[in-house]
Amino acid sequence: MKCGIRLGPLEISIAVITDDGDFVYSSSFKPADTYSELLVQLAAALKHCSNRYDIPSPVGVSVKGHETPSTGMITSLHHPLIAQKTLRRDMQAALKHSVIVASDGQCLAVAARSVLELDNKPTIFALSLDQSVCGGIIVSDKLLFGPHGLAGDWGHLSLPWPVDHEMEGRICVCGRTGCLEHFVSLEGLSHDYELLTGKKLTSESIIKQAETGDIVAESAMQVLEDRISRGLAMVIGLLDPDVILIGGMLAESKRLFTNIPRKWPGNIRSSVNSDILVPLRTSNPCPDHLYLHGAGHLCDYAK
Repeated sequence: MKCGIRLGPLEISIAVITDDGDFVYSSSFKPADTYSELLVQLAAALKHCSNRYDIPSPVGVSVKGHETPSTGMITSLHHPLIAQKTLRRDMQAALKHSVIVASDGQCLAVAARSVLELDNKPTIFALSLDQSVCGGIIVSDKLLFGPHGLAGDWGHLSLPWPVDHEMEGRICVCGRTGCLEHFVSLEGLSHDYELLTGKKLTSESIIKQAETGDIVAESAMQVLEDRISRGLAMVIGLLDPDVILIGGMLAESKRLFTNIPRKWPGNIRSSVNSDILVPLRTSNPCPDHLYLHGAGHLCDYAK
C-alpha cells in the first residue's frame, strides 16, 4: 500500500493506493487556518487511513512549490500557509511516519511514468498547467530534484522569443517580469482574454467559446498555444525528452496536443515528431487523482 497527499491552499486530498495503482480510499477536506492546526489535520487523516490499511512506504506529498534540500524549507508562491516552513520534518514529527515532498509537476511526472506504459521512454518531461505552472523530469526511472530542489521549475523561466511589447506590464506573482506561469496558467488565459475584450471570463468559458467559433476566444487560445509551444521548444533544446506529457485543467483542451507541435518548427533546429506530446488525463472521478497517484509513488522514483 502507498499513501499520497495533495496539499493545496483551498483543499487537501489524501488517498490510499495499492501497489498496482488502484485507489482503495480517497478523501478531501478544507485545510485549517493555521500551520499547527494543519499538521494536526494531516496526522488525523493519516491515522484514519492507517487504522484501515497497512502503509509501510513513505507518505508522498504534492505541493504547489518546492523544498530546498539544504534547509528543508518550502518555497511556495501559491500556498502561504506552508511557505518557509520545514514541512517534511514537521509532518514526519506529527504523523510519526516518513514523508517525501515534491512539487505538483514532479508528482505528475511520477504519475506519468507509473500510470502509462513508458518503459521505452527513459527521459520524461511532465508539465502541470493549472492555477500554478510547474514541470517534472524523470530520467532512467529517477525523479530529478536537483541540489536546490528546482528541477522542472518551468513556470518561472522567462517566456522565450517574445514579440514586441509582449512582456510589457507582465508582472508574475513572483515579482519578476515575463514568467511563463503568468502567460500559460488558467489566470494567464483569462487575463489575455480580458486584455482583448475588457471582459473577465474563466479559462474554461474561453475554451468553450473557442470551440463554438468565437473569434476573440479563438485568438486567445492561439496565443496560449504559441506560448506553450515556445516554452516547450526550450525544454526540447535542453533536455530532448522522449515524451512530454501535459496535465492539469488546461490539458482538458484537446486542441493543444494538435496545435502546439505545429508551431515547433520555427523554434527548434531539428525535426521533432509531434507524437512526443501526450495528454495526461484520467477517467477517475477524483480531480486530484494523478497528483495523488504520483505522490503515493514518489517512494519508487525519488531515489
